[in-house]
Amino acid sequence: MVDFIGIERVRELVGLTGTAAFIESLAAEIETDYRRWDDFDKSARHATHSPVGVIELMPISDGEAYSFKYVNGIPRTPRQACSP
Repeated sequence: MVDFIGIERVRELVGLTGTAAFIESLAAEIETDYRRWDDFDKSARHATHSPVGVIELMPISDGEAYSFKYVNGIPRTPRQACSP
């Protein structure tokens, strides 16, 4: 199952907990993950180039769960995008 966390889900979570509590909880989760940094299998970004920019996947796994960050937002400059 893929659990996508987009802007609507983040808004929902912030609305349920409040901004301060959400940020505190998120910071605690990040700290927990960094404390077990060596447990993660990490790999370089996987990049694919398209006519309008770069699409990247940034995978990570701890042997039990797999996740990735998908980045589609490294466009060419407007001037470059207009070029053939």
